[in-house]
Amino acid sequence: MKRRSHLAVTFVALLTVGWSVVTTQPSGSALAADPAAQLAETRAQLADAQSAQQSLAATLERQRSDLSQLQRQSADLDTQLDLARAELEAVTAEYERVAALLEQVHVQVSDIEARIAELHGQIQTLDTELIELAADIQRRTTDLEEREVLLEDHLRSAYERSQTSVLELLLSADSLDQATTQVGYLMSVSDQDTILAEDIRALREVLETRRATLEDGRAALADARAVARDEEASLTARRDDLTVLEGQLGELRAAADRKRAEQEASLNATLEAKGNVEEQVASNEEAAAAAERLAEQLTSKASDQEAAIEEAKRRAAEEAARRAAAEQAAREAAEAARQAEQAAARDAAE
Repeated sequence: MKRRSHLAVTFVALLTVGWSVVTTQPSGSALAADPAAQLAETRAQLADAQSAQQSLAATLERQRSDLSQLQRQSADLDTQLDLARAELEAVTAEYERVAALLEQVHVQVSDIEARIAELHGQIQTLDTELIELAADIQRRTTDLEEREVLLEDHLRSAYERSQTSVLELLLSADSLDQATTQVGYLMSVSDQDTILAEDIRALREVLETRRATLEDGRAALADARAVARDEEASLTARRDDLTVLEGQLGELRAAADRKRAEQEASLNATLEAKGNVEEQVASNEEAAAAAERLAEQLTSKASDQEAAIEEAKRRAAEEAARRAAAEQAAREAAEAARQAEQAAARDAAE
């Protein structure tokens, strides 16, 4: 920035000096009075202009070299940007892959949570049903025990009655057939006891079925609870995967942001540097052109002044020759007059 300001000041000074030199023409009397001084001043101005021109040329050469280097760096940056874009695309692809996996895990977690909720509902329902079934089995078992006790009482009473009546029947029967029939009747179970026995048999079958159902239900409940535990373990694993994937996703997002920021910073820095150098080169080229024009104008002016000096010298020589000739003629005329006077004096003396 200091170099650029210095060059700008030099450029303005050159333009100012050049304009004053070119537009301000010395008067004839001043040129006639001291043309050598005017020429020396012009040559000094020309030397300053040429020095400034050389300085500008050197600066311009350095800046052109800097611009070439920046252009090479820009080409290298293009390659680096291509690599960075490829890396960014790879990071973006990985980000999208992890995001897709994350979405899948979210879906899996939701499915597992739904299955676990359904399993817990089924377990709760089955547990309630098994509790009710166990209570029903308990009630039916109590009922069965009561019926069995009742049937045993009926059978015992019937047997006791039959033991007492058999002797009487045998003694009082008119024939053996009659005694056999009456004994068979007494020994047979009453219809009510038969129905009770059938009820007991059916109740035992129901209880066996209920107990089997209870065992199956308990096994199913244990299986359901085992499945629920497995699903909960799977849910825990999926949630751990979810945490890991979310961390990876955050890291990939941060990496992508860093890559993008680095690309933008590198590109902006190179473009800014290139733009500044190009602007400086353009400004210095304009200053160099102005300095060249000024040098040409000063050179032309010096040539004109040298020609004017030569012309003045020629005229001065001519004037000196004319004066010398006039003085010689005057001296010759004076000598001729003196000789004429001397001759006249001699003639008068004679």
